[in-house]
Amino acid sequence: MQTSRKTWLFRLLAVLIAAGLTIGVLEGIGSIGLHVLKELPQAPPEVLAQMQGFDQSVRTAPDPYLMYRIAPDVKSEVTETNRFGLRNGPIQEVPEENTFRVLLLGGSVAWGFTARTNADTLAPLLEKYLAEEGKDCERLFDRKIEVLNAGAPSYVCWQEALLYSTRHHELESDLVVSLSGTNEPYAAIRTREPGAPARYDSSRRYASPKPTLGKGLSEWFGYRLSRLKIVRYLRERTPATVADFDPPDPSEVATAYGRALEHLAVACEGRKATFMAFLQPMALFPDKKTLAPYERESAAHYEGRMPGRSQYYKDCFDAFRGKYQELALAWPGVGLNDATSVFQEEPGITYTDHCHLTPLGRELLARHMAKTIVQHLERLGRADKDSLQKARDVVGGK
Repeated sequence: MQTSRKTWLFRLLAVLIAAGLTIGVLEGIGSIGLHVLKELPQAPPEVLAQMQGFDQSVRTAPDPYLMYRIAPDVKSEVTETNRFGLRNGPIQEVPEENTFRVLLLGGSVAWGFTARTNADTLAPLLEKYLAEEGKDCERLFDRKIEVLNAGAPSYVCWQEALLYSTRHHELESDLVVSLSGTNEPYAAIRTREPGAPARYDSSRRYASPKPTLGKGLSEWFGYRLSRLKIVRYLRERTPATVADFDPPDPSEVATAYGRALEHLAVACEGRKATFMAFLQPMALFPDKKTLAPYERESAAHYEGRMPGRSQYYKDCFDAFRGKYQELALAWPGVGLNDATSVFQEEPGITYTDHCHLTPLGRELLARHMAKTIVQHLERLGRADKDSLQKARDVVGGK
């Protein structure tokens, strides 16, 4: 009896050891496979030298309207935020006299994903080029230009609109700029809800039914099984397509995007601020730029991880352009610009991946935005003078 029990225990131990070794080997295979599948094409050394890398250490704070916002008073080698949660140094709440203040809204491109420091982000470049381009612009002449970076990674345009309405309108910006578009399709695929924040899907468990012991254990086991690297590797060898996620129609995504832009237009009008929107460029649109070899490989990598994604983005952007046209008719004072072709003549590497920018990309985009902003401000100035002259003519006629 004693021998039989020992034999049984040895057999059980052998089975457990064999199972552990098998799982370990499979996990090793899965880890190697995932590394190969997920590994981005290697950027050239000269590009890597100018990048911080994919900075995942963005600190956030909870917000009742926005889900999350950039945490205030952060200081690190890469990022500094002020008391308003802007990626800037200290500023006054009300701008100094003779200052033209610009508030830059957007997602990770505006925030400065891969930028080594605050100084490498889009906002300081836009500040510099606005000062250069605006020397002869009446609204900018002899004024200090100040660009505030209110970007936040993964923000959709509705979060930008609410960020301005609930918080940053108090900064009394003369110009509010939205650099947006890429996060709308991304969030729509992830949440299946047009206009919802990309992180909205994590909140769906809040109203889930009361768990039972059996259901809880089965869900836990299923979750742990799904997290095994070999299971993830086998699943990602045949990645899900966009159609598998059943995202909303691009027209619905564009409608939500257009409403957010209109909300910003209304909010800015109420604060007597000029509003402009820029549809940001993406490497997923090869017809908008002659992609460098690395950019082509990177775009193909992202498409391979979710077949059909590029076409969905393209369809959404086509619908966005239609909303820009509608908004231009309804709000003639709003500046709207399709910046997706800004790198069309540039053979150099402007993208670090499917949408984030190299220093060259940020510089070219900042130049384009500055020039477009100055042109719009001059156009508004001429319109104001024409309106004033018409009013004088009416008064004179009486």
